[in-house]
Parts: sequence; C-alpha cells; structure tokens
Amino acid sequence: MTILTTKKYSLLQVAFDIGEYGNWIEFPYVQITVGYGRLFSFLLSIGKLGFTFDIAGRNWCRFEDSADGVA
Repeated sequence: MTILTTKKYSLLQVAFDIGEYGNWIEFPYVQITVGYGRLFSFLLSIGKLGFTFDIAGRNWCRFEDSADGVA
C-alpha cells in the first residue's frame, strides 16, 4: 500500500509478506533504517511473516516499471 505518491517518492509505503522460504521457528528480528533514500524505514520479521514500512522514501518499483530501465 502506498499513500501520497509522486513519480519517484511517496509519503508512506506499507507491505506485509508471508515468505515461502525459512522456518516458522527462526529468531525474530527488527531492522530500523534512516537514510538510503528514505526518511525512516522499519522492518519486522518473525519466522515466515514480515512487515515493512517506509516514511518519506523512494517508491518501491519493479525493474520493468522504470522508463529508463534503472530501478
């Protein structure tokens, strides 16, 4: 989910993921990032479940989505 987006940047991006690799008993981890194209990023992973959100960052896009071929 992306809120208030422009061509390259967005105010808020949120993602929830259920991975097919890994184990349900893996140790949970949290990653907090400031910089690298975003104001603030938070990632939480517990087993196969993952939750991520970015505040004021670059849009998440696929390689095919970019007009110049550079993601």
